[in-house]
Amino acid sequence: MGDVLRRRRPGGSVATLRRHPRAGGRLHRPHRRLDLRQGCLGPRASVLRGARQQLSRAPRERMRRVFIGVDCGTQSTKVVLRDAVTGAVVAVGRAPHELIERDDGTREQDPAWWVDALRAAVRDALRAERFEIGGIGVSGQQHGLVCLDASDRPVRPAKLWNDTTTAVESAALTRTLGGDKRVLELTGNLPLPGYTAPKIAWLAAHEPNAYARTVRMCLPHDYLNLWLTGEFVTESGDASGTAYFDVR
Repeated sequence: MGDVLRRRRPGGSVATLRRHPRAGGRLHRPHRRLDLRQGCLGPRASVLRGARQQLSRAPRERMRRVFIGVDCGTQSTKVVLRDAVTGAVVAVGRAPHELIERDDGTREQDPAWWVDALRAAVRDALRAERFEIGGIGVSGQQHGLVCLDASDRPVRPAKLWNDTTTAVESAALTRTLGGDKRVLELTGNLPLPGYTAPKIAWLAAHEPNAYARTVRMCLPHDYLNLWLTGEFVTESGDASGTAYFDVR
């Protein structure tokens, strides 16, 4: 609870805040029914009833069909709506992310923040309009390590691509695997500090309890896809930046 969160501003300045528990719960009031039986509202009752019947018989207006594109970046989640026929941009939305930032090179984010930002960005784009959604495509920041327990709940904050605490593990992995040349023969990529493989080694060395609770791992935009669809998948583009996937 003592982690310092810094939200970077476009001008380069940094606003510092501390995370507090979020208040939950919402007050729901029962809806009041309007009784349209003759006599309850006098002469207006028949007029209201007739209008209601006319509306129920009117053909429904066809909603505009759009596709939603999502980009879960380091600083924010962006959403774009494009017309399914013309491809024209219909609307855009954005919601910022907080960042756990420490002097040792730590750069982390709670995956729940991405979900909250996705919700907010979609609301920002829709602006109370109604659309027929043809599909949703999700992209995002690469290399980050999301650790999930047996119920697919994040075990800890995700270590991001720009986290440099894994430099020691990066060098150790390269030595263990036989040096740069051998690593390139195995995967086509070196296990650089920003890639995912050194983050796994860091977790095992520095947080063995969290490592033991981890049942499976994924990348940031894979986590959003899991939340949206229930499917645990990735694709070769993002997998290429893990340093444990043979890109050839």
